[in-house]
Amino acid sequence: MDCSGSKFKAIIHSDRPGKKLAELNEQKYYDCLEELYNLKEVSQPEDGHPEGDAWRHSLLVVNKAAQLTLSAMVRYAALLHDFGKQATPLKARPHHYDHEKKADTYIIRLSRRLGVLPAWEKAALTAARLHMKGHYFPKLRPGTKVDLLVDINNSPLSFEQFCQILLADAHGRGRAAYEPIYLKDLINYGNKMFEIYPENSDIDAQKLRVDRCNWMAGNL
Repeated sequence: MDCSGSKFKAIIHSDRPGKKLAELNEQKYYDCLEELYNLKEVSQPEDGHPEGDAWRHSLLVVNKAAQLTLSAMVRYAALLHDFGKQATPLKARPHHYDHEKKADTYIIRLSRRLGVLPAWEKAALTAARLHMKGHYFPKLRPGTKVDLLVDINNSPLSFEQFCQILLADAHGRGRAAYEPIYLKDLINYGNKMFEIYPENSDIDAQKLRVDRCNWMAGNL
């Protein structure tokens, strides 16, 4: 694979990107996909991840994402969502506390090497940073929910696309029949909040957040 990313992009656009990535000759392509290959043998808690290591999980996630959407951007973000796990010290594994805060360097490095579109990189950063909050959406405080929805809205991802990544993540843990109810809630709250309280430069930002938080609290 030349690191311009043309072969990688062809893989992402395929029906089963994870399968094709698994079939690549690692020795030949390691220099181009170092951060992805570094997920191999990154252990995860067996109760939450019966599928195996972070590499196996990521391949299953991108395969599911490919079933859910034709968007290469969403597929790319799904593939990279757990990149922060490679930063977890060996003594702390298989747990990966705060891994969502550690992915940026790896995502940016891979994205720049492959020359992917800036929107792909931003979508991957968003997925990595926010996917854990997304999965805990029902338990978040109103203000945290508002901030999460604003961050998603400010990214290249729609609420629907963000939730496609969350669903693919859930399926990548071997939960093939699992479709969290909270995904629909996240989409509905996001779309409704911006319908009632759209972004408006004429409105004080602090007041806008307070209004959104009060609205969110009143709808829980």
